[in-house]
Amino acid sequence: MIYLLGASHLMALLDACGADEPSATEHGFGHGRAPAFRDWPLRPGLLPDRLKVASIHLSHTAPFWGPTLVELLPPRQLGIAQGFQRLLAVASKDEAAQALFIAPRGEEYFHLTLAGIDDPYDFVLPDRPDLPLMPDCAPLPLAVVQAQLGHQLATTLLTLTAIRRLCPQLRVVLVPAPPPTSSADVALWRAEQVRPEHPTERLPSSVRLKTWLLYRRMLAEGSAGLGIETLPVPAAALHADGQLRREYMEDPIHGNARYGALVIAQMAQALAGTLAHLQEATG
Repeated sequence: MIYLLGASHLMALLDACGADEPSATEHGFGHGRAPAFRDWPLRPGLLPDRLKVASIHLSHTAPFWGPTLVELLPPRQLGIAQGFQRLLAVASKDEAAQALFIAPRGEEYFHLTLAGIDDPYDFVLPDRPDLPLMPDCAPLPLAVVQAQLGHQLATTLLTLTAIRRLCPQLRVVLVPAPPPTSSADVALWRAEQVRPEHPTERLPSSVRLKTWLLYRRMLAEGSAGLGIETLPVPAAALHADGQLRREYMEDPIHGNARYGALVIAQMAQALAGTLAHLQEATG
């Protein structure tokens, strides 16, 4: 059995592998139903086992489990919603479980870039000298950006901590959110969708990319400390500089079903033991 858990970034994966119509996005997966792992009908040949899926998007869980899945209680106690505990127990106790894939909330970097719209910022990312400081952005020390991202990431890392604590023997694999799309590609998307300007486009795309790269690294490092693997971002979906290509974006934050298909293929490779480097390089 393969388990898949996630929030809004789950939709691209489900749309890519589902055998039934309408798509997961179209029928509002999870809304109005108590969160639980449910069989997801797969198209043949995509994954080596049956797939069970659950949404932990806050809009789905809050009516049933309360406003938070996980919180840190004084002095250092992990408070986990009882419903979330019951959900994870299903995967933990399944002797046939191969792995639990988690596609968590992935907008932490996005919220930081939103904060930089009125007062544009930039920073130096040492391993990406090709992304220099923008002349019209206020430079920030790398440590300050790390501290701001750490604050945004805290809830996600607490959720991963709860998963590892409640599923100590189960293989857990993180599916990171896709990187931002270039300003030119987002402009094409806006024209095709007849949608207004996306607010983050007022911040240079190089700054958004650097913020995402730092976010991804911090999340992968935090996950590794919990014994959680991280899938690489599919190289085929990226421009040479690491930004998401237009044909793989659903909107400026999410991948589409075409992107999801690449991730599903990576999941199959990971389960077969043929994905050489699960942990994406950070240097």
